[in-house]
Amino acid sequence: MAYQTFIDAISAPPSYDISAEDLDKLPYATIYGQLGDGPQAVIVLAYIKGNERQWLTAQKESLTTAYGRLVRTDGLEHNLASLVFDTQDPLALPLNQLNGAKATGHVDLLPSYKFGLKFESQFAVKEQQTIKLGPYNKRLTLAEETFSIPEIGYQVINRFWLDDNGLVWKSKQAPSPDLPVFSITLLKPFSGDVS
Repeated sequence: MAYQTFIDAISAPPSYDISAEDLDKLPYATIYGQLGDGPQAVIVLAYIKGNERQWLTAQKESLTTAYGRLVRTDGLEHNLASLVFDTQDPLALPLNQLNGAKATGHVDLLPSYKFGLKFESQFAVKEQQTIKLGPYNKRLTLAEETFSIPEIGYQVINRFWLDDNGLVWKSKQAPSPDLPVFSITLLKPFSGDVS
């Protein structure tokens, strides 16, 4: 099986749709990654450190997530150097505690060299939806996050689709005005993340 890398997905040919059979054969946790309107790429889990999951491509571009949130990228034209909460990320909360949850933190952006920008986050839990996750469908709850960086006048609505245990299975996130929307779809979770 030849899989596209995440960076290939930025400018490459059509998306790769993984079959249920191929997904079952993969021994690793797996995601689809998509940058902006580009095609999606299949990416596997390379490294785990605490609550962080680093997803690595063959060309060594990487996405790091924590609780399903993008917290760092490496190897792209524009990178999210760091996204850190002052307190707990609301996505670490159980789903039934997420509605209305607020938090703040700081973000560092490259290559614009903007460091320590304060961000604000507030969640609103919406309705349940049936979401396509590769070859499967799953009933998930949509949570919308109003994410803003007041210092630079940036505000966006990030969307996270979670199961009843609070695991993020799909997201559309734009943690920086320097980056297009990242779409991340969890195809095969890390066994330690599944309750």
